[in-house]
Amino acid sequence: MLTKEQFSRYFAGETGLTIKDSRIVCNAVFDALGVLLYDKGESVMIDGFGSFKQKIVKAHKVRHPATGELINVPEKVVVKFTKSKAYRSPEEKDRIANEKKPMDYGSEECYDFLIGRFPEDDDYDELFDEETASEEKVNE
Repeated sequence: MLTKEQFSRYFAGETGLTIKDSRIVCNAVFDALGVLLYDKGESVMIDGFGSFKQKIVKAHKVRHPATGELINVPEKVVVKFTKSKAYRSPEEKDRIANEKKPMDYGSEECYDFLIGRFPEDDDYDELFDEETASEEKVNE
């Protein structure tokens, strides 16, 4: 884990700034993030890196592990970070790609769902063939 000082030194090496100037830039960026997230409650999105969002954790009770005593934890604000798609691992990309997508309301799949016809039914193909056949007879 990098400290802010180590990050400033790394940043100085990457940008060619002096360590002193690098500290000033890093402090300004982190201060701005803090003000935007905590004081103003705004989300911050940095393209190609990720987004920071404020999340409120409701008050709740927890049990002290040693004594078993119930402890009240007050409501608090935390920051949630979501990394950019560019930084996702191949496993994450596959998982997201394979997640079930919502139905398109104009699709045949949605129509089938609404009338109670499901592809996993054994007689689905037969039912579909009978309807197609009856439609063909009507059109002839």
